[in-house]
Amino acid sequence: MSKSQRQVSCMRTVAVAGLALLALAGCRPEEQGRVMHYEQGVYKGSNPDKPMSEDALAELRARATSQGGLTGGSGGPSPSNSDNVRPPEASEALKQRMKQGAGN
Repeated sequence: MSKSQRQVSCMRTVAVAGLALLALAGCRPEEQGRVMHYEQGVYKGSNPDKPMSEDALAELRARATSQGGLTGGSGGPSPSNSDNVRPPEASEALKQRMKQGAGN
């Protein structure tokens, strides 16, 4: 083996060792034991949910109802039963503007 071949071989060994050290350094202790394979609908964590008490469930249901979550509301104001959604004074003002000439 010539001197240049030994140098290339040595550099390659050092590079591989450096990459191995970088890969091992990337494995932080807090990332160990993480779930890597997920299944839909299956909890694989270490702290499964505990059943909620009836009082807590009732409180959540009341909050959801008051926020419109169980009635299918969109979160905005309640819909009007009328086709005209303008307040009466706005409708009158619009009629006056139309009489004076539309487009101005």
